[in-house]
Amino acid sequence: MRDKRGLLWPNGVRAIAFTPEAPEAVRSENIELAWLNEIVAWPATKRLRAFENISTASRTGRARIIIDTTASGRNDVRRTMNAMNAQDPLAFRMIHGTLLDNPLLSREYIRSQYLLYTEGSRRFQEEIMGESFDDAAGALWSSETVDQTRRLVAPSPLDIVILGLDPAYSNRADSDETGLIAVGRKGADVFVTHDLSGRMNPETWSELAVQTAIDLRASGIVIEVNSTVDTLPTIMRSACKTHGLVMVELGRAERFGPHRPGVLYLKRITSRKDKYARAAGPAGEFLAHRAHLVGELPELEHEMCTHEPESKDHSPGRLDAMVHAVNELAGLTMDGAVDAGPGVIGSAVAAKRLGQLLAAPGSRRVGM
Repeated sequence: MRDKRGLLWPNGVRAIAFTPEAPEAVRSENIELAWLNEIVAWPATKRLRAFENISTASRTGRARIIIDTTASGRNDVRRTMNAMNAQDPLAFRMIHGTLLDNPLLSREYIRSQYLLYTEGSRRFQEEIMGESFDDAAGALWSSETVDQTRRLVAPSPLDIVILGLDPAYSNRADSDETGLIAVGRKGADVFVTHDLSGRMNPETWSELAVQTAIDLRASGIVIEVNSTVDTLPTIMRSACKTHGLVMVELGRAERFGPHRPGVLYLKRITSRKDKYARAAGPAGEFLAHRAHLVGELPELEHEMCTHEPESKDHSPGRLDAMVHAVNELAGLTMDGAVDAGPGVIGSAVAAKRLGQLLAAPGSRRVGM
């Protein structure tokens, strides 16, 4: 029978349903068996907290937790579970399955799926053999590169700091996120220091952007524009006026200078369809160890290592905002000459070609 919290069987066994969107709700429970479904789809900002709380609440009887999930790029919960398994593989068992292991699938279906992919390819290993990879095949960044170039702290003081802003104009649940990323430069290196992205309306992101610029002594903001070109200056100028700042717009060929008290510079970048070309330069800066993430920025890292530029997925606001800011500070703006060496070009072309070769019908389905 149903009760207010889930299902209640005649023998007294109760099944309670929780959602990772409310990670604190489970903390006071005493659970004998917990089943966690598809953790890769849990909200990135709440999934680790939800996992920690359900682990604490599973504390009676045999206190077992069963997790079933596919893999989808870098994920803090998967990383935690991998570390637990490595430390004690008997207590924390990990079972890998393949498409062929599912007894509910017909031979005809398995054969049709098997023929979709080239045997031995990345997609074949993911879709058929259930192997887990941290990164998407066509992404321009790898988790290995991100980790190798990571810094615990940024140099102080930085020569210049700017914000990258990729705005959305709604905060509905189905809206794209507004990307808001802080990036600084010291010498020839750039440092991605803050990720303040999220679903916000214009009043919220404009206020947050200006306040963050003040707090970080940023020179200004590089902002991606599309059909909202006419309204954008009004939104930003109003936010600057609230904080007693004068907004000065830079031309496309102008560069950001040092921080100037009382002034916030704004540079508009027209949205381009070719996200691959726009992101190739910053990806090359990471490969050359001239660009670094400071600390851990899990949601940004997830977009970097899983977004495939030529896919038709929703716009990655965090990644776009970072790309614009890194392009500006590294002198890689699309309007001028791009100093891209053979390593940058070669790696970007290889990533693009790999994405094309591995493209195949069907959704990505990775097993742990």
